[in-house]
Amino acid sequence: SDTQWASDPWTGLILWQDSSKPADITLNVYPATPIVARVTRGPRHEPVVDAWVEVECKCEVKWIDAKGEKQSGGTGTRTWLKTDAKGVARAGVGRGKQQFRVASGLWDETREVNVTSDKPIEIEFHRPWTGQRQVKARLMLGGEPYKPSGSLVARAWSPQVQRLPLEFEPTVHPDGTLEVSFDAPSLSLYVLDREKQRAGFARVGLEGEAVDLNMESMAGYGGTVLDPNDRPMPDQTLQIFVKGSRYEAISAQQTDRMGRFRFPSVPANVPLEVKVQNIESGEPRYFLFDRERLFEPGESRLEDRLKPHRIEDPAPIAQKPVPLAESVGKICRNAGSTGLRGLVVLQGDQSQDVVQTVDRWFDDEKVRSILSYLPLRLKSDQWKSEAAIVAEFGWPVPGAGEIALVVLDGDRKTIAAKILSTSGGPAAAQSAGVTFLDEHRPLIRDARKVLADASREARSSGRRVWLIHSGPRCAPCFTLARWIKDHHSILEADYVVVELIDIVDDHVQEAIAGLPEKEGDGIPWFAFTEADGTILATSSGPLGNIGFPSSVEGVRHFRQMLDLTARRLRPADLDGLIKSLSPER
Repeated sequence: SDTQWASDPWTGLILWQDSSKPADITLNVYPATPIVARVTRGPRHEPVVDAWVEVECKCEVKWIDAKGEKQSGGTGTRTWLKTDAKGVARAGVGRGKQQFRVASGLWDETREVNVTSDKPIEIEFHRPWTGQRQVKARLMLGGEPYKPSGSLVARAWSPQVQRLPLEFEPTVHPDGTLEVSFDAPSLSLYVLDREKQRAGFARVGLEGEAVDLNMESMAGYGGTVLDPNDRPMPDQTLQIFVKGSRYEAISAQQTDRMGRFRFPSVPANVPLEVKVQNIESGEPRYFLFDRERLFEPGESRLEDRLKPHRIEDPAPIAQKPVPLAESVGKICRNAGSTGLRGLVVLQGDQSQDVVQTVDRWFDDEKVRSILSYLPLRLKSDQWKSEAAIVAEFGWPVPGAGEIALVVLDGDRKTIAAKILSTSGGPAAAQSAGVTFLDEHRPLIRDARKVLADASREARSSGRRVWLIHSGPRCAPCFTLARWIKDHHSILEADYVVVELIDIVDDHVQEAIAGLPEKEGDGIPWFAFTEADGTILATSSGPLGNIGFPSSVEGVRHFRQMLDLTARRLRPADLDGLIKSLSPER
């Protein structure tokens, strides 16, 4: 690309095998879309001169490795520009997702734009303040000023997505006040008084200039570290960091010979992350996925079970094949809970034309309708080994060079089935398969209308709207959808549940535009609202979006949301709902 011309990225399999004819590489060139990036600061939007602006075009590359397994990677083009005397940088870009980044001093901000036409696009990077911001904080205890001990430590930082946080140095005064200067849209403050066993935490947003830090009493934390086979892991070093920072909240601890650990005191009402320290070189390293913790003042949580996963495993564990009936049941249950459909693809053999054809159907960048299905792909040896189950379902059986497509509903009943042949070449079969998928996908919904209808139903029935933003390939989204369906008879008394699925439903982003969902929150993200759209509670808790609530902190926040929004839910039913989320807790 340059300021006048651009092309779509090309990616493809150059050689299927050594004897294959090399693929043709063709670039579609067209007039570039003009981009103007404007960088300004302060209430008057004064231009920032000589700010760096990066323009990046991202591209995903997919391939099949020597073992026949799908792989993917990222690449793209990148250009650095500088703003002129008016704070402007100009570039030309092609279609698709383009990423823009400004770098000026400590200011490092990224935006992504989906370019769909050649109409000029203008992007403004703006900070409403000029220079350093100043925040003052008071340490408080029981509504009164808190007098710190001489051992008190204070930390300040601004979290950054996928980057190290920006760190700032607070000034602490003997009277229990502190101040810090920083150049960032948000600030996190953490104070620890080891001598008095108290800690405080606060976040400051764009509007904040003064904040009170409540100095909370500490909590106790302990449990056992277990390997994937539930065996105790001795001599493992555990560290607890304040979330989003590089600061250890408390001294590290080591597990005993039974894998047990104990932190006598940990900060309360402070978002924390538990980490397993990487051990000696040459040994396997471990990583905790369930690592976020939030303790209440005085809480004693002493029976936690941590299960680290190996980052690199020298001997992969062989997976036991899942029975076909179980796999079909799983995709159909997920499909039935979300309004999608199940899709079973039976390959007649492993010939190049058959494999390439199915690969094409499963490429959701080129065949968008595949995202309306939950697919199950079966090689010839897989379905032939369970031929009796295939016959029981009544599915058509493909021969050599053929592929069978079977569409299922949530009850595993066949909606449509078809056998396609690749004997005339993969192109015709690919086209026919795409037509079949388009014809039998669920009806495309307008998310705006779905939400409007739900709001009217909620208003007429005196209920509230439970609005869920999810995706077509999101495992926690399916878990939440199944849970809601299992407890529909209880939940329907209080809520009209609406699930909007990205890409599958139209205008999702427009429908959720007024919600406080932030980039990086993850899905499922949900909100409880009044019929008129007034937000009562969201899934964004103290540790961020809880998704499907399965941790202590997530379940605690979820219960608070139900307590706040449910009008007819009986205490016994609420207890049952919470227990079903996480019985062992």
